[in-house]
Amino acid sequence: MVVNIEEEGIIFTALPADKLPAYTNQWAEQQFGAEHAADIADILTTYTKYNARRKPELLSPDTYSLTNYREWETVAGDYQALAKKTQTLGAMLPAEYRDAWYELVAYPVLASANLYELYYTVARNKIYATQGRALTNELAAKADSLFKKDSLLSLTYNRDIAGGKWPHMMDQTHIGYTIWQEPRYNIPPHTDTIELANGPAWGIAVEGSTNWWPAELAPATIIVDPYDHPEHYIDIFNRRDKPFAFTIQSDVPWIRLSSASGEIDKEKRIWIDIRWDQLPVTATKATLTLSGPEPTPVSITVTIDRPSPQPPPAFNGFIETGHTVAIEAEHFSKAWPAITWQIIPGLGRTHSAVEAQPVTIPIQTPRQQ
Repeated sequence: MVVNIEEEGIIFTALPADKLPAYTNQWAEQQFGAEHAADIADILTTYTKYNARRKPELLSPDTYSLTNYREWETVAGDYQALAKKTQTLGAMLPAEYRDAWYELVAYPVLASANLYELYYTVARNKIYATQGRALTNELAAKADSLFKKDSLLSLTYNRDIAGGKWPHMMDQTHIGYTIWQEPRYNIPPHTDTIELANGPAWGIAVEGSTNWWPAELAPATIIVDPYDHPEHYIDIFNRRDKPFAFTIQSDVPWIRLSSASGEIDKEKRIWIDIRWDQLPVTATKATLTLSGPEPTPVSITVTIDRPSPQPPPAFNGFIETGHTVAIEAEHFSKAWPAITWQIIPGLGRTHSAVEAQPVTIPIQTPRQQ
């Protein structure tokens, strides 16, 4: 239901939560026509959700984790996918829409995607430097290029769009905050460069751990369960400037590897897929043996973590994986009799949000069970 509210002689139209997507679609159609309105509305809704995760000026290399839950690569990948969709759609629009498109849709998405990629690159650069990875210096150079790209995107808005209609519109600094006050100029994030190692020629790191070999006696154990990501990974990386060959052997047939041998220039990510349909009921672990340029192989243990007892086939709920249970706000199971939970689509970091209705209800006291 749409409600008209009159205030000081002006009538405002209040939209219920379930009509919010329709409003964005209507706005997109008014600005750019009906043909691509739904896709444009989706870009705008997705962009605002992503930027609500963290304000761009508050981003840093430490905002998200490189080791936990694939946070950095997920959020950066989300934005890269959105940027690609934005560029593809923008190329389809008639020429008369191009300036408005860049001002209202393309610039916010492309600049934010670039900023996320910048800080993701810097985060990788920092941890790679501690591990002596050969890719470290390339990441430092990439970060410098992304910082310059940020300036070029702003310059396009300020100087080129609509014949220079918006000079200085995007001059606000947004990179290099250390306190609440913005810096006078955008400050590039610090990156590290290294001299390649004279020690061991290669290194190994596993998903979900800060441990890596040869800093440790062996990389961390990989723990897998049937309810987590279907695949996990090992990073094999070079610590010198010459490629090397590697092989991986599994002592069980129910592990499938994305690559069991090859040559590594800078680094390679090996995906480990557990073939659960072939896994014996009594299986608890497996061993992967990695051979490379050093004479001594490296062993990695893959541990199977299966809930006991197993959830029944008709189970409807949420299962802990990695000592964590993740539940979206809209997946509530009940509300107090006097209130209802209103789902607000698109609000929230990952899915949606909820609001207690009616908002004027008095404080509720839980009943004793």
